Amino acid sequence: MLDVIRGIRNHFAHHFKITSFPDQSIRGRCRKLISLTQRADVEDKPPRLQYIGGIAFLLGKIAIKLVRATKNTNKLGKLWMHK
Repeated sequence: MLDVIRGIRNHFAHHFKITSFPDQSIRGRCRKLISLTQRADVEDKPPRLQYIGGIAFLLGKIAIKLVRATKNTNKLGKLWMHK
């Protein structure tokens, strides 16, 4: 999933002339991203919202794994507030 997000981001960074989500290449990658999240409720959404939804899904998974890894919300708070 992270590779798909990276691919979309790199496409925007290196293809200055076609920097919009309706572009066929971007649209296909966004569809792939949504299929990886297994969220059928966003398949009919515009590619930009699919991309944002995919990133939100990934961030949620990371947060859940972080909480499970710490097994203590106090430790989690300290990790996030580390200076």
